[in-house]
Amino acid sequence: MNDRRNSFFRLFLLILLCMGVQSLGAQTVTKVFKNEPLKAVLKEVERQTKYSIIYKTDEVNENKRITASFQQATVNNVLAAVLDKDVEYKLQNRMIIITKKTVRNIAAAPSQSLHRVTGKVVDVNGEPVIGASVQVVGQSMGTITNLDGEFTLSSVPVNAVVVVSYIGFEKKEIKVPELQKSSRVMLREDTATLEEVVVIGYGTQKKINLTGAVAVVDSKTMEDRPVPRASQMLQGTVPNMNVTFGSGYPGASATINIRGVNSISGNASPLVLIDGIEGDIDRLNPNDIASISVLKDASSAAIYGARASYGVILVTTKEGSARKTTVSYDGRYSWSNQTTSTDFETRGYYSAGINDLFYTNYNGKPYTNYTEEDYRQLWLRRNDKTENPERPWVVTDQRDGRDTYVYYG
Repeated sequence: MNDRRNSFFRLFLLILLCMGVQSLGAQTVTKVFKNEPLKAVLKEVERQTKYSIIYKTDEVNENKRITASFQQATVNNVLAAVLDKDVEYKLQNRMIIITKKTVRNIAAAPSQSLHRVTGKVVDVNGEPVIGASVQVVGQSMGTITNLDGEFTLSSVPVNAVVVVSYIGFEKKEIKVPELQKSSRVMLREDTATLEEVVVIGYGTQKKINLTGAVAVVDSKTMEDRPVPRASQMLQGTVPNMNVTFGSGYPGASATINIRGVNSISGNASPLVLIDGIEGDIDRLNPNDIASISVLKDASSAAIYGARASYGVILVTTKEGSARKTTVSYDGRYSWSNQTTSTDFETRGYYSAGINDLFYTNYNGKPYTNYTEEDYRQLWLRRNDKTENPERPWVVTDQRDGRDTYVYYG
């Protein structure tokens, strides 16, 4: 599969290169410049030809004033007319590279021999690196590798150093004698940006080795958020994760949903593990959280089974460190009160009578099973704030053939 993919990619690049060569001679410029800076002239060439012009500002006089008229002029004619004599340029694919001319004094250094250098750039797997930059240090001499990763440099000094670089790989410097002995240059991947450690189900792992959809929220992202709960700190930090609150009750837990509702029952709560133990994220002090990893795809089911079908939230708390002890305080408080003040009836006679009255009208039978004697006893005790020994609140009576406790409080 990799060979087929590489072959297709090489064929695609070859087509692009051929298209660039065919359109090179057809690129022309039509414009009248009147005392305009060289920088504006080069931008106009880029606009009309679709080429990208690359140069160093300390090697090209951008402020040089140009007065010239071009009618269907080729790129070569335009650049030859506007550039100074101490610079040179070359066309490379869709780029025009302008550099300072280097003066080579061969007579003053007769021992400085020039060589033709060839090589091949590959990765650690031996696959060719296409489009890698090959540059001679201190000179304007350079090229890029072809579809097979090969390059050729002409008239290179024997003591020169060649730099090979490519995006995503570490830059490599090699001397010409070493390059002549072994024309094979191997580039290694630049893993500087892939060293971040991520907490996953099996432990910790570097981002370069991740195969699932994992979102990481560190303590720096969550700090300085004026919220009392950890779930509120997660709002807006993880794509495809919705944190909602159904009520404003103090201590009410949030509803967390990952990837939308994916169950006919509507229950789509993710599994929350705090240092490997299942728990409620809202019962955790937000200041104690070091990082939160959210496993969003089905690969987490290989670790946690069916409980991971709605996603997994892994919370890692902070650890102690060997340094000076610091103490911080973060306090919050809340209160609640009834919106309507009501004087509730607590006396037994009236409480039981009101319940029986309304329940009988609604259901055809009383709510309590109090008899007329029971109501007489309740009436006798209606004003007792404390229990009177002559009228105890609990008595024993024969009901349905057995002793039964009757409450008159």
